Amino acid sequence: MILMALYDILANRPCIWILKQLYDQETAEKKVYTMNLSKIGEKTGLKEKAARFVLILSENKLVHIDDVENDKVICLTQKGKDFFKQFERLKIVFEGKEEIMQKKMVRIEYDLTELEKRTLIMAYRMGKETGGLISVKDLIKEMYPYENNSKKTAPVSKNIAKLVKLNLLSKTKIMKENFISLTDAGKRTIKEQLIEMLSQQLE
Repeated sequence: MILMALYDILANRPCIWILKQLYDQETAEKKVYTMNLSKIGEKTGLKEKAARFVLILSENKLVHIDDVENDKVICLTQKGKDFFKQFERLKIVFEGKEEIMQKKMVRIEYDLTELEKRTLIMAYRMGKETGGLISVKDLIKEMYPYENNSKKTAPVSKNIAKLVKLNLLSKTKIMKENFISLTDAGKRTIKEQLIEMLSQQLE
């Protein structure tokens, strides 16, 4: 069953094109992993046919679909992000470029305040549950469950702005509500610099 689902995605090249468009929103354009269905159709050249391939991805939980004002908003799930990253990795291995890529990888360390670290880790934990997108309102509630959230909006928003500038978080607005998600650099920073702090919070 799993192999058939995998074959279904790999055999339909437009599925990969769509995943790439969504993924490139973050890595290249530094935006969140969402896009209108009409825009996906335009960017991939699939036009109305894009809906068929988005449905295949949705059935396999690689994307999430929301109906918004006579259009559909497509969001890449955590599973979708992981799938595309592994697909790109396989391409590198297949093309014999793995050794070159490893040499190019450089570890970057960020000088973050305790509150910025806490914001990043909380975004990581909540993103695991939501599939990637995190409401800023929900983030503040989780960070300050017993305090007046309205007084915490400004400092948390300031932290988020800095983390976005460092490309550790990406931010978008959907239906007048602000959402964030971790970038690849943000996930790497947690694994390389904040793993001990994350482990303490999970205990």
